[in-house]
Order: sequence, then structure tokens, then C-alpha cells
Amino acid sequence: MKKRINCILLLITIICLVIAIRLSSMPIFTFLPDYIKSIFITSSSIKEQYSFVYDVSMGIILSALFYFIVDVIPEKIKIHKAKKILSFQINRLLEYMEQIISLIVSVYERNPKLNELADKDFLILNGETQLPNSEISYLTTTYCKNGKKKTAVHSYGTLNSIVKNNISKIIDCLEQIKKFEYFYSDHTELIEYIRMLECNDVLNWYKKKDKNDTNCFLLYGTNKKVAEFISLYVKIKKLKFNSEYTVTTLDAKSETDKYKQERDDGTLLKHVFDCQQRRQNLANSNPTLVIGSQKYTTKILTEQLSKSFEATYTLNEHVDFDRISNYKFVVVIVDSISKKTLTCLQSNIKTPTNIILLTEKRLFLRKYTRLFKSENITIIDELFFKSAWKLFALSISKEEPSEKSISDITSKLRQLCFNEKE
Repeated sequence: MKKRINCILLLITIICLVIAIRLSSMPIFTFLPDYIKSIFITSSSIKEQYSFVYDVSMGIILSALFYFIVDVIPEKIKIHKAKKILSFQINRLLEYMEQIISLIVSVYERNPKLNELADKDFLILNGETQLPNSEISYLTTTYCKNGKKKTAVHSYGTLNSIVKNNISKIIDCLEQIKKFEYFYSDHTELIEYIRMLECNDVLNWYKKKDKNDTNCFLLYGTNKKVAEFISLYVKIKKLKFNSEYTVTTLDAKSETDKYKQERDDGTLLKHVFDCQQRRQNLANSNPTLVIGSQKYTTKILTEQLSKSFEATYTLNEHVDFDRISNYKFVVVIVDSISKKTLTCLQSNIKTPTNIILLTEKRLFLRKYTRLFKSENITIIDELFFKSAWKLFALSISKEEPSEKSISDITSKLRQLCFNEKE
């Protein structure tokens, strides 16, 4: 409601601004085109006749300006901060809600268009005890807001256990979100939806420990509460507090049976071991050296890279040039410290070497590939990573290199060195 009022007030303010300019005695800017000047040119007699309208318009403009500065802008800043603080918890809340909804819709073959669902669609759930105890498997894929795939997790269980487990997690998420209510206290819609979700009987049914062993759809009126649950999910998602979203897909019965068999006979565990072994074999057949520096942000980058990118790590002052030919690829991290040693580095490389540059990205992007003119050096590619820096004692991008940035760099390095696909 407040958003609509603000939009109407902004429209009125713009209209008043046009009126005030037309009735103003201020000269019109000479650089404006003639057709624009003609809009604002008004005779002196009309200006005198409508001086009261001019005064009212100026009063509305000043009042609106004061209102936007004192109330609207601080509120927007507060909500922006709330979105940053709450994004993780809202992501988890929507993930657990989406899993419940997608599985119910898929298992009972309801309409997948959530906006069209109503109480009648879930009448089948009232007192339903047969399908909830059947075993299912499903894939939950997480996407970033821009649609880029982040993770995919395959899970297995009964609908009954999955729904109850997710309800427990939803209740925990709501408790965490309520702790930050000060930051979203001006966002009446979010408060309303959180309160309604807390009061949903399907959730409250499992707050009592004695209900843990009961079937998930025994409660009378489950159809209404599930329809309300879905409506709240759609509304919370529209608020755009989340930074990612999930899509859950139910496997066919044959896939579920296969998944269960592979889990029971150890095939899944063997598959995980084989994947790890394959990655290690790729690293062994493509030996890689990563040359870093003593810079603080670079140390953070190399520490995290070493956890998921199998390579030998060293500092630029400790490079053994006699053994550099043992490596198929050499990754050189170029930052404000190590860039001074690039000349020394290329002058000491006497054997053919494949180099990948990992350059620190600052305000102005600078490429260092052209500095390597030695015939023994082949530049495979130059990647860039974000890093914190200061401008007049003001920290810029202090969160970089972030977990996401390092993950992206790791993925690109694995593609270049081990020929792995994303």
C-alpha cells in the first residue's frame, strides 16, 4: 500500500514540477531545443493569474522532497541492508518450502503452475497415509539469480520424512529471521508473510514432539493449509530477498528403485571414490605449479585454491627454476607485489613453459601478457581475480576475493589445466 502511495506522490510531484517551471519567472536555458522551450514558455499575464497554483505546486514539491529525504530514502537503505543480512536465511527458507511444494505437486500430479492452485487441488491430502510412506528420490538444483547453475543434490527418502524434516528446518529458519526483525520492520509485507507462515497449522502440527511419528497429512483441513503454504511461498519469493532459488525434480519410480539399489549395494559410494580418484589422476598427469606472493589477499586466495585445486604451491621468491620443467602448467599470480618480479621470472625460465596468468583486478584492468616476450614462455590464458584495495584510507571491495570469486577461478583453472567441463 505504501509503495503505491509513494508512486502516486512521485507522479504528483513531477506534475507539480512541470507546472512550477512553466509558471516560474526564471529564464529558460538557451541550450535547450526550441520544441522543448515552447513547452515551458508562458506569458506574464498567465503567470500572474495562476500565481496561487505556482505557490501550491512549490509547497507540494518541497513537502515531497522533505518526505522522500526523511522517510523513504532511509527506509530503502534499511531494507537494502536487510536483504543483504537475510539473504542466506531466506534462501534456505525458500529452498525447504520449494522442496515440499514440488514433491507434493509431483507425487500427487497436481497443476505445476503454483499461481493457479487452490484448496480443491489438495483435497486428496486430507487424511492421506498411503503415498507419503512410499520411497522417492529427487534432484534439487540450486541456481543463482542470473540463472547460472550453482549446485545439484540427489536425495532419497519417504515423502512423509522429507516433509517433516523440512518443516523442522523451516521453523528454525523463521526463528533466525525473526532475530533481524529490526532491519525489515519497515517492510510490512515480509512481516505479514512471516507471521502467517508461523501460524500455518501444518507447521505448528510438528512443533509438538509427540507428533513426530504421525503421518504428515493426518491433520483435518490440510488442503487449505497447504494451499496457504504455497501462496506464502510465491509471495515471499516475489519480495526478492533471496539471492538464489531451487528447482526440485522428482525421479521416475524406476530411477528411485535404481537409486535405492545403488545406495544399498555401495555403488554410490564407489562412484564418489571413483570421481575423487579420477580428479587425482588428472592432477597427476597434468602437474601444475602455482606461484603466489606474501600479499595478504593473495595468501587468502592460494589457501582456498589449495583445498580444491590439486597443484604444488610456492612463493615467487622460492621458485626452483631448475625444476620448473617438471610442470606442465605454471600459474603465476600477479598482484601489486609480484608484478615487480615478472621480468626476473621470465629471464630465469630457460625451458619451454606453459604459463597461466592470474592477475589481480583493480579499478583499471591491465593485462600483463604482452610483458612476456621470452621464446620459452607460452601464455595459455590470463584470468583475473578481484581483490580488496584502498583509496584515501577507504576500503574498496573489502569482501574480495570472496568465496564465489575463488570458486569461479578454481573452475576456470580446472578447465584450463585438467580439461574439466563446468
